[in-house]
Amino acid sequence: MILALCYLIKIIDFNLYLKTKPLIKYYEFWWFLLKIMQSLPPALEKQAKTWKFIELWVDPVPFPPKILMLVGDHDGRCNIFNPASDYKLVVSHSNYQAAQEWFLEDEYERVKGKLLAEEIM
Repeated sequence: MILALCYLIKIIDFNLYLKTKPLIKYYEFWWFLLKIMQSLPPALEKQAKTWKFIELWVDPVPFPPKILMLVGDHDGRCNIFNPASDYKLVVSHSNYQAAQEWFLEDEYERVKGKLLAEEIM
C-alpha cells in the first residue's frame, strides 16, 4: 500500500507538470508511469515493513505546492520524505509531536486524513 501511495503522489506531481507543460506527448505519461513503478524508492524500503501511518503535508505558498510525506513507525519514530526528490529522507523525528511542530514551523498544512496500516493490511 505504501508503494501505491508513492505512485499516487508521483501522479499528482505529474499532473501539475502537465499543467505547466501543455505540449507533452501522451506516450510520455506512460513512460513516466512505467519509470515510477519499476521499484520502491531506496529510502522507503525499510519503512515498507515498519510503517504504522502515513500523512501528507503541503506547503500551499509556492506553485506548484510542495508535498511532503510523513511516515510514522510502530516505535513512534516519524520520518519525512520528499516525493519530488525520489523520496529522499528530509528529516527524522523521535515522535509525532516533534514532526508536527517541524511542519507547522515552516507553515505546512496537513492534508485531511491519515492512512493507517492496520486498515489495509
